[in-house]
Amino acid sequence: MKDRTSGTIERTFHFRNYDSALSFSDDVNSMSRELDHHANMTFRHECVDGVDVTLEFFTYEANEVTDKDYTAAKMVNEIARKNTK
Repeated sequence: MKDRTSGTIERTFHFRNYDSALSFSDDVNSMSRELDHHANMTFRHECVDGVDVTLEFFTYEANEVTDKDYTAAKMVNEIARKNTK
């Protein structure tokens, strides 16, 4: 793993159930394919408290957070707004 010189952009989104979390993740995946820039994505399922999806952006080729990471993170925020309505 490369040494990260400038941190990452990370955010956790909470969903009521696993299906909602997967729908969000599918939308993020579609956006990521279009940008050709993918986040590290983890799921944490708390059976009685829903599902947390954590996304982490970092550009490994540059060994830092780049404009591509900020663009992707902004797009993920828009996807989250649509998925939580």
